[in-house]
Amino acid sequence: MALGRYEEALALRRTLASSAGTPEYVDELLECMARAGEAYLAAGDPERAASLLSELEELDAPSALTAELLRGVEAARQRALDGAWSAIEMRAWAEAEERMETCAKLGAGVGQVQDLRRQWAEARAASAGWTYDLSSAAHPPPAGVTFPEGTYVNKKDGSILVPIPAGEAIFGSPGKGADREHPQFRATLPGYYLAAHPVTNAQWKRFVEATGRSTRNLDRAYADRRKSDHPVVCVSWEDAVAYCRWACVELPTELQWEKGARGTDGREYPWGSKWDDDRCRFDGNGDSAGRRTCGIWEYRQGRSPYGLFHMSGNVWEWCTDWYDEKVYERYSRGDLTPPASGKRRVLRGGSWRYALSCRTAYRSYGGPAFRDLSGGFRVARAL
Repeated sequence: MALGRYEEALALRRTLASSAGTPEYVDELLECMARAGEAYLAAGDPERAASLLSELEELDAPSALTAELLRGVEAARQRALDGAWSAIEMRAWAEAEERMETCAKLGAGVGQVQDLRRQWAEARAASAGWTYDLSSAAHPPPAGVTFPEGTYVNKKDGSILVPIPAGEAIFGSPGKGADREHPQFRATLPGYYLAAHPVTNAQWKRFVEATGRSTRNLDRAYADRRKSDHPVVCVSWEDAVAYCRWACVELPTELQWEKGARGTDGREYPWGSKWDDDRCRFDGNGDSAGRRTCGIWEYRQGRSPYGLFHMSGNVWEWCTDWYDEKVYERYSRGDLTPPASGKRRVLRGGSWRYALSCRTAYRSYGGPAFRDLSGGFRVARAL
């Protein structure tokens, strides 16, 4: 049922409040409210759905009528609780606060929310004494930018490697998006490290100077000192693998990349479930505005739950996997073995040329030798 029907529910409720109300009015009101709640869930607004569920419970709606809505709200509440705990573990304080507020709005128990707030306060106080040194990074982060404890610098290329804890996460799309993103599923990955940002022109220059690799196919921005902190582009999958071998790292798997981009709660973008023009470099503020890539420390408000920059937009990023359009169907059944062969490799994240492809579940591909002005990569390493 369309969300606009909620207005009908409100009108019916006013009628009910101003008169004795007939059984027909009551039945239609309750059904309309239940369907509107389900529509809000489908539209990604569980808080409004929870509000409607609360009203339905006050009106003693039959359990058969609210069962689907109740299941949806309970699932959203559990995702919010899991997300809050995960944010606390990652020392993502602002993210944890937002999650705790969402938990309360979705009807989490008072004790649950109080326990979350206590753990948040204790972890934040304890972290005040934690330190890690990123001064040797190819691009030390600006003041105010922090990462989870355990983050370190890879000596060979200066990449900042951020720990992604082992555990379950949500992958794929529930309904929207192309068939290759379906179905949505849960899977557990071992812990690993993922770079805080894509490999830059300055880092690629270090690689070229050490190995003598040709720069013939690179974009002219590579030689522009003003863009030393921009992601290197026009690198093929084969180029990226060669860089990783030199730097003693590897390309992330597709599932490692996706978990790093969206955390554990299946969010649509690294920062949440709603699009925001100001949180990444995409077509609207990139190609259509006469701009291409941007510096790696820009758009800090668009960081992923683990603090990673540019998991949405700026440049496409190579993954190590062969591309298989239907592999998520197999993954959803519990077999997480990557495709053994293929003709194309996985690309994720969208770029300055696109908007729709900046969703965390969006899957794309390119041949191993493919190069593009919007294509780059970031590195990973096993824990």
